[in-house]
Amino acid sequence: SKQIPIPYILTEHSGPLRTFWWTSHGKRHISLAYQNAKRLFAVSQFLRRQMICQFGDVAEDTTVMFNSVNIDLFSPSGHPPRRGKFLFVGALEKVKGLNILFEALAILPRRLHWTLAIVGRGKEERSLRYLALKLNLTEKIEWLGSRPIREMPNIYASHDCVIVPSLHE
Repeated sequence: SKQIPIPYILTEHSGPLRTFWWTSHGKRHISLAYQNAKRLFAVSQFLRRQMICQFGDVAEDTTVMFNSVNIDLFSPSGHPPRRGKFLFVGALEKVKGLNILFEALAILPRRLHWTLAIVGRGKEERSLRYLALKLNLTEKIEWLGSRPIREMPNIYASHDCVIVPSLHE
């Protein structure tokens, strides 16, 4: 039977790419996937440059499409709350920079009232909980774990600020 090619697009979200595609076999497969994609997207200029650096002409036509938030969906009231409520959403991995965020929050003046809600799971959760304890932040941090997408608009809407302390995104 004749195979019918199905068009697809790829969006690159991770980097640095040399860490992920460290074998020549892996690099060949990624290059082939990039070459056969109808369109290529990257979530940042940095990542687009990494794609071109690692894969050359195959990635030259990559379009940058920044991550964004639909304000109509994620701020139903039309304005954010103002109660010192911070939010982090993401994998609990070293590259996400939560340890640096915790260090920064620990030096805020005690007279400031704030809380941090963390949505996500990951291999660093145990060490991050220990760091929060060590920095005397446990009463300020709420660990929400993974949440279904249907809950996220209300979670975002109930916080003042989303913090993205990632080291390279």
